[in-house]
Amino acid sequence: GFGSSTSTELVEAADEFGNVNQSTGSLGQVTLTSDTPSVVDIGGSASASQSLTNGNTTFNIDANGTGTATLEATIANANISNQSLDVTVAKPSGIQLTPAHNVVTSSASDGQNQATLEAQFVDANGDAFGVTGENITFAKAPAGGDAAVLNQSDTNTKSTGPNGNVTIQVNGTDVTGDTSFIAVAENFSVQGTATVTTTGPADSISVTPESNSVTANGSTNVTVEFVDAEGRNVPIVSETVQLSADNGAVTDSPNQTALG
Repeated sequence: GFGSSTSTELVEAADEFGNVNQSTGSLGQVTLTSDTPSVVDIGGSASASQSLTNGNTTFNIDANGTGTATLEATIANANISNQSLDVTVAKPSGIQLTPAHNVVTSSASDGQNQATLEAQFVDANGDAFGVTGENITFAKAPAGGDAAVLNQSDTNTKSTGPNGNVTIQVNGTDVTGDTSFIAVAENFSVQGTATVTTTGPADSISVTPESNSVTANGSTNVTVEFVDAEGRNVPIVSETVQLSADNGAVTDSPNQTALG
């Protein structure tokens, strides 16, 4: 299947071994027909005919609705068998909107004041759905808060790439708290929302072991993060943190902090 509204279909004249026969000037035209033009048509019609060049030709096909259509390539030559292909047209079920991390207030002396907000088309199972060239518009959700804003130097409407996603930057303002953003597709009735948290400056370090109980000669991972006065994660990168233990040993210390 294909997610965009227009695609192409390559038709080749091949022998019984799959080799393309490039000497096809005398074969005449190939006709490509769709049995369900309401799902897929051939350049705006139910069928179209084209001449072969070097053994092949390419048709433009348009997606008009969801479902499956059978495309059949035929040629007026009794020695050449016709071929058919099923084409499925689907559409995304939603937009997954995800911030890369928290942001800090514009007045904070440390931490990341900007974060990437990614909009990804997904199917009914939540898996990435590739829709190329679809416009997605970002905005602050109604009553979304005032602790973060879309980057003013960036455009609010962007076109998706081949993987069906697009990103925009958000910045923290001079206040802390949560701000909701929304992403809306232009040609599909889907949208997504996400919350960006704006923190204050780092106030302390939080240390969280993966397990509070370790067997003799065993080990556990420990997560260290900077937090503000409200206990929110402060996005600080490349800051060296030294971890020590009064009973036992610590490996891989010191380490630098990283986002994600």
